[in-house]
Amino acid sequence: MSLQTEVSPAYREYARLTIRLHELMVAGLGESEAADAVRDQMDGPWKQLTGAERDHLAGLSADLYMLSDEEILEPAAPAERGANTLGVALLAARARGDWETVLSLLRKGPMFLSTREIASFRAEAYDELGHPDIARLFARHANKLSAEEVSRKVVPV
Repeated sequence: MSLQTEVSPAYREYARLTIRLHELMVAGLGESEAADAVRDQMDGPWKQLTGAERDHLAGLSADLYMLSDEEILEPAAPAERGANTLGVALLAARARGDWETVLSLLRKGPMFLSTREIASFRAEAYDELGHPDIARLFARHANKLSAEEVSRKVVPV
């Protein structure tokens, strides 16, 4: 299944709830009653999802942890995270428009990219996959990180 194909209403609902849950986590409300209510709402759609849909949504959830600075990377040796291996694969996947592979490779934690660059790549990938709402989340995060980089470089007069 490709994220570019038509997805079920249960998929759309679960994705919406996943995003809402991560927004609450970013706001420091991951253990709140509101977050528990969202988790409860997720049970119904989850039962209606196919295995492929569940896999894609697990990837989305993993990606969204970036927004709360709690990203957990997939296991990979340091050599696998370098520009000569992961970088080559990432650029090749991007060049052929294989956005799902781009997202998968980013979950390995490319050591040669900044967090801002990873967020930008994710924004591009989700946009190309037809998920502009998710793309905007990562684009905003990249912009926030970019602004933080600039503010650290400013020297007081």
